Amino acid sequence: MFSNRMLLVGGWLAAAVVLSTGVVHAKPAEPYVSTGKDHAWFSFSKPHAPDPAGQLAYAAELWSHQRFTKAFKAYRTLALTWPGSDEAATAQYMMGRILEQQKKWKDAFDAYQTLMDRYPGAFAYEEVLQRQFAIAKQEMNRKRGKFLLLPGYKAPEKAVELFEKIISNGPRTPIAPEAQFLIGQSYETSLDYELAMVAYMTTQQRYPASDYAEKAALGRARTLYKITREQPNDEASLEEAYAAAILFLNAYPDSDDADQVRDYRDNLFDRRVETAYSVAEYYDQIAKRPKAAMASYEKLIRAFPRSAQAEQARQRLEELSREQVETTDDEQTQD
Repeated sequence: MFSNRMLLVGGWLAAAVVLSTGVVHAKPAEPYVSTGKDHAWFSFSKPHAPDPAGQLAYAAELWSHQRFTKAFKAYRTLALTWPGSDEAATAQYMMGRILEQQKKWKDAFDAYQTLMDRYPGAFAYEEVLQRQFAIAKQEMNRKRGKFLLLPGYKAPEKAVELFEKIISNGPRTPIAPEAQFLIGQSYETSLDYELAMVAYMTTQQRYPASDYAEKAALGRARTLYKITREQPNDEASLEEAYAAAILFLNAYPDSDDADQVRDYRDNLFDRRVETAYSVAEYYDQIAKRPKAAMASYEKLIRAFPRSAQAEQARQRLEELSREQVETTDDEQTQD
C-alpha cells in the first residue's frame, strides 16, 4: 500500500517538473515514405528494386537492351507495387510502348487508356492521344483471320469503340473531327448505313468548321442514297436522301464530288415521282378508291408539276372528276 502511494507521488512530481520547465522530449517526425504493395516470397510480380526509382531504372535497362518481355513485367510490377508514385505514370506509358512494339494493338490502346484515366497531367498528353489514334486506324484497316492462302477479312466496326474513347479523351483536339468522321467510315464499310449516316451527321453538327464537314456531308448523302436502294418503297427514306443531296449541293456547289451528288439527286427525284405515281395508281386501278386516287394525283401534281407523270396525273384526274360527276348525276336521277 505504501509503495503504491510512493509510485503515485513520484509520477505527480515528474509531471510537475515537466510542466514547470516546459521541456518535452518528443520523438522527431519521420519523413513521408511512399509505401508499396506487400508481396509474398513466391509472388511473380515481386519488384527487383526496393523503391520505384530503382525499379524504373531496372526496367529502363531492360528496355534499352530490347528485352521487351522482361521490361514489360518490370514496368507492370512498378505500376502495381507503387501505383501512387511519380514513376508509375512512366511505367504505364512504357507498357503501352512495349505492347505497340509487339504489335498487340488493342492491348497497347488499353494501356494508354489506363494512363489517361489514372494519371492525368503526368504524361505527354498529345503524344499519347496520337498513339491511340494511330492504333485505332490500324485496327480499322487490319485484316483478321488470315491463314495460309485465306486473305482474311476486315472488321472496321471494331475500331468504333476506340475512336469514341479518343473523342472522349480529347473532344476539342485537332484529331477529334477526323475520329468522328472515321466512325462513319467504319460503319459504312461494315454496310451499317444507318449508323454511318448518324455518325456523319454528328461530324457535321459538332465540327461544322473542320476539314471533315464537307466529307461528312458527302458521306451522309451517300449512305442515305444507299439506304434507299435497300428500302426502295420507303417514301420517307427517299425524301430524306433527296434533301441531303440538295443540302450538299447548296453548301458545296464547287465540290469535286458535286457531279456524283447531282446523280444522286436526279435519280432520287425520278424515283420519288415514280413512287408517288405508283401510290396514286394503286388507289385508282387496284383498290378502286377514286377519292383517294384523286387526292394522290393532286399531291403528285403539286410536288412535281413539271414531271411527265404530272401530265398523266392531270389527264387521269380529269377523267376521274367526270366519272364522279356522272356518278352523282345518276344517283340524283334515281332519287
